[in-house]
Amino acid sequence: MILPILIFFAIAIIFHELGHFLACKLFGIRVEVFSIGFPPKLVSKKIGNTEYAISLIPLGGYVKIAGQDPTQEITGAPDEFVSHPLWHRALVVVAGPVFNILVALILMYMLFIIGTEVNTFSNTIGIVTPNSLADRAGLKPGDKIIAIDGQKVKYWDDIYTLYGKTSEVVPAETGTKSEVRLTVDRAGDKLEFILPRLSIKTAQLDLETDYGLRPYVPEPYVEVELVAPNSIAYRAGLRQGDKILAISNLAGATTFHSIIDGIHHSPDTLLILTVQRNNNIFPIPVRPELATPDAKYATIGFIIKPPVTYKIKHSPVESIQLTFISALRIVSLTASTVADVFTGKMPLRKAFGGPQSIAIVAQQQANLGITQYLFLVALLSFQLGIINLFPFPVLDGGHLLLYTIEKIRKKPFSVKTLENISRFGVAVLVSLMLYFIINDLIMSGTLTKFF
Repeated sequence: MILPILIFFAIAIIFHELGHFLACKLFGIRVEVFSIGFPPKLVSKKIGNTEYAISLIPLGGYVKIAGQDPTQEITGAPDEFVSHPLWHRALVVVAGPVFNILVALILMYMLFIIGTEVNTFSNTIGIVTPNSLADRAGLKPGDKIIAIDGQKVKYWDDIYTLYGKTSEVVPAETGTKSEVRLTVDRAGDKLEFILPRLSIKTAQLDLETDYGLRPYVPEPYVEVELVAPNSIAYRAGLRQGDKILAISNLAGATTFHSIIDGIHHSPDTLLILTVQRNNNIFPIPVRPELATPDAKYATIGFIIKPPVTYKIKHSPVESIQLTFISALRIVSLTASTVADVFTGKMPLRKAFGGPQSIAIVAQQQANLGITQYLFLVALLSFQLGIINLFPFPVLDGGHLLLYTIEKIRKKPFSVKTLENISRFGVAVLVSLMLYFIINDLIMSGTLTKFF
């Protein structure tokens, strides 16, 4: 577990500090120390005015900028931080998070070109819900969907082309329907069926809910691909790679779809999962819960591993678009999560994890392969850049806010005011860090081993 988390900190935090360092060099601001890792120092060498060090604690790094700390002696030398114009100082501060974001974008772009592994299901129908759109159209379990409107279909993900961008289903009595033609292989015979094309804007974007289609799964068990660190599943002892064979106290829950349904439709109900890990079979009790009051399904906090894996590559031009789409999604997800915390829709303990949570997720992603792990590094680096831009004391965004206020009021803050703001910011951040660490230990069940 140690190596994946160290690699993350090396990429995310060291590049953050490198951004500050290079911006200082650009503007002629003296950097007294550039350290990989935190003190105590192991080795160091002074080159010019900067001491370059490798330190013992490998959880990132730091730069010490001359004249940035108002509590220390400031001589007024031209290469000190405070001697430079406000816009120089602002760019030095913003360079750290910008480097985090740039590293994330470059990493995502390269991964889209190199190719990423996607887990999905085959294009064979496993279940057709009675009286659903698919059932009324004549589709049956075992049908293999090979084309939609003449476009070839290889995997279950491709079937989502059933949805249109703007078209709506219009009742027959009021007008014509927007339709889509499915070409199906049924025991060697090619057949065609017509389904309504649902709008991507108004549909649930769930093939089961919208059309009554569920994929074929060759094995009856449910294999666990990822387990959320602070989840019901993790606390109960479910781990990556486990196979859920059945829900022993729920009648009929012995197949892939019935096990998933059993969890989804049993909020606040004790379920006994029959789990296989290597050659051992044992029970795990769980009690699914709704993530939010209006959630559709109850969950316990794990992701299933679909039976089909394929690699998808994109052209350099396509990868640009996909990279920025991914970046916008990360920004949107981060913003909505923070908004949910402040509005009380989501408790803080569920919104963010501490070091242990990050380490668990990093190890799980590393187990899935290098591309999945690097995508996680890109995601966390991007989020680190965004969070550092929040206008909170001690964070880079907090410094930018102070510079903005300083510009408006046309005079700098007093040393005492800056000290008080800094103390407040440090106190809050340390408190939050302790909260996340303790929450990790409680939510993961680690503390229960000792109490």
